[in-house]
Amino acid sequence: MKDMILHLPIDQLHDHPRNFFRKLDEDELAELAASINEHGVQHPIVVTPRSEGGYTIISGHQRTRAMRLFELMEAPCVIKQYASDEDAELALIHANTKTRTLSPLEIARSIRREKQIYGKRQGQRSDKIVTSGNDCHTFSGRTRELIAKEYGLKPRQIDHYDKLNDLITPLERMIEHETLSATAAYQFACMSKEDQYSVVEALSEHAKIVTVAEAKRLRKEFETKLSEARGRDQKHAREIGELRDRLRLEQCRRDELAAEYTALLASNGNVNVDDYEKRIAAYQHELREAERFVHELKRDLDAKEVEIERLKVSAEPSAITRDVANQSVEQIVSVAHSLYNCTERWKEDVSSLISVCKTYHKIEGNAARQIAEATEILRKQLAEMERIQLGPR
Repeated sequence: MKDMILHLPIDQLHDHPRNFFRKLDEDELAELAASINEHGVQHPIVVTPRSEGGYTIISGHQRTRAMRLFELMEAPCVIKQYASDEDAELALIHANTKTRTLSPLEIARSIRREKQIYGKRQGQRSDKIVTSGNDCHTFSGRTRELIAKEYGLKPRQIDHYDKLNDLITPLERMIEHETLSATAAYQFACMSKEDQYSVVEALSEHAKIVTVAEAKRLRKEFETKLSEARGRDQKHAREIGELRDRLRLEQCRRDELAAEYTALLASNGNVNVDDYEKRIAAYQHELREAERFVHELKRDLDAKEVEIERLKVSAEPSAITRDVANQSVEQIVSVAHSLYNCTERWKEDVSSLISVCKTYHKIEGNAARQIAEATEILRKQLAEMERIQLGPR
């Protein structure tokens, strides 16, 4: 049955919201408008009713634009009904693939959209199909073969075209300007977005057309760099892990030193360093005074011993003289021994205090050094992590 052609007001015709196909530029549109003005509309506009009124264009967007240039009031149209919005969108895609010579990117977007629609109908998650990332996913099965037949391509070519949807905008522009072929662009489409921008920078150094061989070489080069960067990242991750382990050990050691210091203070009456130093200074002063006094006693003792020897060799010293001399010597020796013993005890007390103070200073020094080392390790770790995140891969 032949479709009935109706003349509908042009202001009731609306572009399809999912029409991603390229619009004609001004010169092309003017040429089409001149042809319509001379020969009329050779093919009617295909439309479908809108729920909010008017009609959505399925086929004939450019013809409608051209007719508006001449301010035509009506357009010949064929009204079609579709079971769903997806069916209407598929009709839009098929109309363009049959009547227009599509660019590689238009083919890529058409294939991607058909995959989304068919995947949705088959109960598959559309994000599994659309968001392919850096992996070249395929849409296998009977549907893939039907899409390939529709475009006159092999199933593998369908996958390659679909992958072009993962290109960044600068590389898409290169395809549009025909400085990058679809086959060469596929190599870049399988790379990350970051690496694609690096490719654009590398390609900006020369304006010649990029060959497939060059694209493969660049892709291999960047994949090698990526592999090396991942190796460095893994190494840095291990080093950071080791640093964190060491930091934990240093923190444990610092806590142990703090506990030792606390125990030391508790065992010595909770005195501070100033108290220790004051006590040590007082004992050292007393020690010096005792040593001076003992030195004077020893000197006096030596003098008395000389006197005794002189008396011994003199003629029969009197008993009184001998008793006085012996008594003096015994007293001097007794006092000297007492003072010597007291001095030795002072020395032991002072040595003990000095040992305690040295132990404290040693612990304090170790703690300060360990804290400084831990702080430095943290600083280096943070600097290294910042350098890895912000530096070139």
